[in-house]
Amino acid sequence: MTDPQDGLYQAAGKYLSRGWNPIPIGRSKRPLVRWKRLQTERVTMAELRTWFARGGVTGVGLICGEISGGLCVRDFDDPAEYERWSQAYPDVATALPTVVSGRAGGGWHVYCRAPDRFWRTRKIPGTKDHWKANGSYVVAPPSRHPSGAVYQWLGDLPAALPYVADPWRPGRPVARRLTVLQHLRERAPMQPVRPARRPLAQPFHQNPASNLAPLFHVRVHPCGPRRVAAST
Repeated sequence: MTDPQDGLYQAAGKYLSRGWNPIPIGRSKRPLVRWKRLQTERVTMAELRTWFARGGVTGVGLICGEISGGLCVRDFDDPAEYERWSQAYPDVATALPTVVSGRAGGGWHVYCRAPDRFWRTRKIPGTKDHWKANGSYVVAPPSRHPSGAVYQWLGDLPAALPYVADPWRPGRPVARRLTVLQHLRERAPMQPVRPARRPLAQPFHQNPASNLAPLFHVRVHPCGPRRVAAST
């Protein structure tokens, strides 16, 4: 049986401490546990200890999306596509944690946090890349690929995962209309709304009797106010 204190178990524990949901992965890169409930429930250290003590564990998977604090991963299957992207956004490519997989021909996983409108797993339009978020997982270091190669981080994993407002076009400013809930989630400053002043029903006159005439059934006479009977 696998020793609970091996590198995979320790890595899973570190990922859990970062707020991510780790799961055990087998040789086929498939989860060795039923992980649907773990898309909404947090993993515990006791569960990790049990899972990674079993045989057949060759890797660590990370459930993406909301349960892992908004963790999103761009999966580059095409080396040329990753090369074009990293050259177009060199600062972002350097800042974001990146994993090199053991797949033949290369493969890159770029990690970040993103707004909730990006928390849907899908294929990125116009590319061969896949966006991993809610309902998906990625294989993380130090997992072993079926080819025998080991997944590795490029550089050190930062203490806090960087946040990118528009991860598909990280160098392009995006004008967004946020809902109140999105404002609260992203802690955006909200401007107080001041109610508009209602104009007076009629201008104020120097003669106070003229201003109050509609209220007290007073008819203004050139010689002064005179009280009249209200019509029935």
